[in-house]
Amino acid sequence: MWDFIVTSTIGGASSFVMADAYIKQCRHPLAIYTLRTVTAAMIVLLFASAPLFAWAAIVMPQNVGLCWLAAFAIYPLIAILIWPLATLLAYLGARFRDVPHALTLVLQAVWFVSPVYFEAKLFRGGGMDALVDFNPVYHLLQIIRAPLLSGMWPAPENYAFVIASAGILALLAIAVGARAERRVIFYI
Repeated sequence: MWDFIVTSTIGGASSFVMADAYIKQCRHPLAIYTLRTVTAAMIVLLFASAPLFAWAAIVMPQNVGLCWLAAFAIYPLIAILIWPLATLLAYLGARFRDVPHALTLVLQAVWFVSPVYFEAKLFRGGGMDALVDFNPVYHLLQIIRAPLLSGMWPAPENYAFVIASAGILALLAIAVGARAERRVIFYI
């Protein structure tokens, strides 16, 4: 999942620049170029997830059950969260060409302050609850971790936080797109 996030955000930041020939020739909504990036990364994620499910079924067969259906909700949820983010970054990346490079460094830092690399209990024990509670990456991971690793349904708060974050990012992407879509052609 982390590779999907990194690929989609960094690829999204350069989507308009990479599609400059299409943008100059055709008048399409610019969000389709970031959708193309996110869709390609989603296909890779789907194929890469198959071994994860097989590993979880072999190593922890006691966790296999109906709750696994909840793990499949991760795919549309992560797409609706990352697509607006990739679109926002594409507008920024069209204006400032160093955004993909800077984003690589930012995402490396996010890796270490998110419960991707470290367990959430390390953050909670250190008094850094906000890095867990207000982190969409944590909530995304819980949606897939709870069924596969614990055999439990994810908490409704995880779904609510991801959907709320996606809604906020979508509104921001629409607002920025309404103001900046006509100017992108001058930046690329």
